Amino acid sequence: MLVNQRTIPAVACAAAILAAAVLWRCGPAEPRFAGAPVIFISIDTLRSDRLPAYGYQGLETPAFDAFFNDAVLFENAYAQVPITLPSHASVFTGLTPPRHGVRENVGYKLGEDHKTLAEALGQAGFRTGGFVSSMVLRRSTGVAQGFQTYDDELAPPVAQQNVASYQDRSGADTLARAQTWLEDGQNAPPFLFVHLYEPHTPYEPPSPFRERVQHPYDGEIAYVDSLLGGFFEWLKSRGLYDQALIFVFSDHGEGLGDHGELEHGLFVYREAIQVPLAVKLPGSAQAGRREARPAGLIDLKATVLALLGLPPVETEGVSLFSGQLRKDRDIYSEAMTAELNYGWHASRSVVRNRLHYIEGFQPELFDLAEDPGETVNLYGKRGVPPSAVATIESMRGSQGLTQEISQEERELLASLGYTGSFEMGDSAKSLTPQAFLRIYGQFGAVRALINEKKYPEAESQLTELLQKYPDLVEFRVMLGHTLNLQQKYALSEHVHAEGLATAPHHDGLLDGMVAALLGSGKIEQARVLADKCMERSPELAGRKMTLLFFEAGDYEGAKKYANMMRARAPKLAFAYSVLGEVAGRPEDVDRLRSLLRRTLADFGPEIAASLSDALLFLGDSLARLDRELEATLVLKACLERDPGHAGSRAALSKLYASRRMTRESLATLDDWVSRFPTRENYLIAAETMAQIGIEDAARFYREKADQYPPDKR
Repeated sequence: MLVNQRTIPAVACAAAILAAAVLWRCGPAEPRFAGAPVIFISIDTLRSDRLPAYGYQGLETPAFDAFFNDAVLFENAYAQVPITLPSHASVFTGLTPPRHGVRENVGYKLGEDHKTLAEALGQAGFRTGGFVSSMVLRRSTGVAQGFQTYDDELAPPVAQQNVASYQDRSGADTLARAQTWLEDGQNAPPFLFVHLYEPHTPYEPPSPFRERVQHPYDGEIAYVDSLLGGFFEWLKSRGLYDQALIFVFSDHGEGLGDHGELEHGLFVYREAIQVPLAVKLPGSAQAGRREARPAGLIDLKATVLALLGLPPVETEGVSLFSGQLRKDRDIYSEAMTAELNYGWHASRSVVRNRLHYIEGFQPELFDLAEDPGETVNLYGKRGVPPSAVATIESMRGSQGLTQEISQEERELLASLGYTGSFEMGDSAKSLTPQAFLRIYGQFGAVRALINEKKYPEAESQLTELLQKYPDLVEFRVMLGHTLNLQQKYALSEHVHAEGLATAPHHDGLLDGMVAALLGSGKIEQARVLADKCMERSPELAGRKMTLLFFEAGDYEGAKKYANMMRARAPKLAFAYSVLGEVAGRPEDVDRLRSLLRRTLADFGPEIAASLSDALLFLGDSLARLDRELEATLVLKACLERDPGHAGSRAALSKLYASRRMTRESLATLDDWVSRFPTRENYLIAAETMAQIGIEDAARFYREKADQYPPDKR
């Protein structure tokens, strides 16, 4: 019996399947399944050649295999860009990135002038729901257009979490929410979009999947396979699996070191853009067929509309089940990250027949049939298809629609590794791919050293890198920051001054110089420079200046810059505007408590991230005034709202230890790392225990941290 008959009547669906089957038997006419449910399952970062159906022997994927046997498998499908947000924009609009304008994950927004697939299906009477597993696809990027329900609430249903817990969620949670939405359906066919973040980095497959494979990336694929298996069984139990058009695909692949890139976004080699794609038709029509003609993710929109018998809407793609799917078509892809974020080279490519032509640092041409690993560059030895050159030329010049990113969004994206850009200076374009990747890798390695508080090692490596690449501004910023952290303020001033001589308006250099001047006790010089920063950008600079002056003990300066920023963005700046109120006097602490209560009542979760920081400073101030009980209550209140707040966890643990409450001190950290088990959190817990003097616990936390690989991003 069909449980979900309200969604799609069984008789109507059976009639549609029968009509399509008759049409297919009668000739090459494109099948039609009017009113069929449509389900999109996007699996992030899954390269096709790591699946047994595409020839891989390194793991077993029974759910994928069973689904592919019910579906039409496209052997040569390509993403238009190896980055999550622009790739999904191509899926929903049917347009290449130069046409829809989304060129990167950060700073771009899909404009409302393009009609998405969700909008087209909504107008055709479908109920539309999207469920995503990463904040990269948050609704503010524009990809939610047309979805009546769009679930991008990634934090668990408790008070605001820390940044790391808000960046993504498990595929199991996302699928469970999607199932609830399907169960609650009305008398309209559904269009469901589900985005699963696995197997994106960091590769941390749960047991038993990590024990079954040699590479953790494969373990994540095995985990996703198990999730899909459960979801497909659930669909079958509701009668939806047989009725539905189900598309399973990936937004892009993964480098895995094949051409020097471990992850994705820098290049457009086959491993980064070739993706799995399978389409299950209602009634499993054409089950088991394998299609060799090249396909693109821009084709999905046209395919859905054609199969449903709906009129085409603005698209560069073609229906995958029509005569328009030709062997000799050009499939365009691009990777703009290296140019936009690092000043190096963009990569653009066209796949035509068996040839893959790439324009980047240098022209490259590969024969995918003879050389699927793209190891032999045939450029100059074999002719490049003229249409490929013309296609790439036609894609130049578009900039896309940019958008401002809030500080909170920047922090969230940075936790995913998406905002790690650096400026390489005028010499960037001359770097070979090998040299660029070496710098790119060293940048990530040094950043990991700083995150792990290995400052002398970071200083040594950065000094060596700057001698080799003197115009690499970001390395100079990182070196200055590392010197400030070690209280080497005079040397830091020198490092920043050298940088400002050639880049006088660089925000990172200006911030670092202010910190160095404050550390050296040159308060007036620091204020003069801070004033210049505030003139350029009071909202962005104010947050940094307030903290720098507060930490230096210049409370009047902190109050000054906080109030300047508060005038521009009162909700965002609230916590930092009140930090200046805390000058070590009991009356100021009490005034801060009153301000916190009023602001929470007025704004609630809108200022949750800033509020957590303010509560930490309040608790710390109370502790310094020997008001330990009040400090404990404030820090506990912060953790009730924000259980993952690292600073408050460490502060509360130390406070318990100072009150000789060792059990509570350990329990505070144990609860934290069990709920948020990351390398960084274990290291913070270890440092906290070391400061308290409980070396056994510190050693335990350090050993746990070593079980997690260092951040590669």
